[in-house]
Amino acid sequence: MQYKVATYNVGLLKILWHEAVPLAFSRSDLLVSRLPAIAAEQGIEIFALQEVWTAKDRKRFKIAFEKNGYASVETPRKGWLGTGLLLFVHHSIEILEENFHPFKGATSWDRWVQKGMLSARIRKPGTPTVAVINTHLQALTTDRSRSARRLEIFVHNSQVQQLKTLVNHSNSPTILLGDFNVGPTSYASLFRKLLRRLGTRDVLTHVPHLKLPEFLTWDQNNPLVQQGHLADEKSARLDHCMVRPSADWDWHVAEASLQFDAPHPELRIRGQTTPLSDHFAVVVRLELLARTALNIVHA
Repeated sequence: MQYKVATYNVGLLKILWHEAVPLAFSRSDLLVSRLPAIAAEQGIEIFALQEVWTAKDRKRFKIAFEKNGYASVETPRKGWLGTGLLLFVHHSIEILEENFHPFKGATSWDRWVQKGMLSARIRKPGTPTVAVINTHLQALTTDRSRSARRLEIFVHNSQVQQLKTLVNHSNSPTILLGDFNVGPTSYASLFRKLLRRLGTRDVLTHVPHLKLPEFLTWDQNNPLVQQGHLADEKSARLDHCMVRPSADWDWHVAEASLQFDAPHPELRIRGQTTPLSDHFAVVVRLELLARTALNIVHA
């Protein structure tokens, strides 16, 4: 059985007239009007969004995705700007359970929001239950002139431990999606430690012929990055799809791609057209196979 999943940080922090990422107001209109239909056309069954902060945008995304055949996994309103997390599951998949687990502790700008883990247990007809988690971890200072504050790293490690507790609570095969704010070239040691602690695999390392050095979800060539308040941050792969097997089932990665990285003709800043967000989306097609069948595939 297959699952096509996507994770996308849409960067829609808007406080009154201030846009933390440029063009947030016009980008939100385009994202709401285009993203759900594109997801349905491409057969994406599970779509995880991060940084949808305002109640208005959350409601608009929910209505638009529902019109295109998706159910939404709800999060309660937490903190001044909420959780930023949304999870949409195609109606062909049954949602058995849904929960939001707030992180304990935050620092720097993350103190003003309530980050956490949005989880769901889902099932296709006649198949095993799958756990899905959408998350957004503590931001780390990654500009060229400074390293992360010790407190940021401490909080990030604490959140990974909370994520580990949630992952270990399930005996089902698991899909983790989100913005982890670390990657193979950004705080690489923390990224490797995260994978070990969670017992998960970074799916992109298992895709044949994928040019990982070029697979950047946060790119300095993106005008929204260049003109944003984090313009000094290095290019990196911060957005991930990770999987964890169960005792009887394991994951095989069929394909992966970077999406929404092309400039949109209706978005322009200082003479340059821009993509829909300062991040790019990761889209992955996974196969869930019984361990005996997976052994045959590998052979």
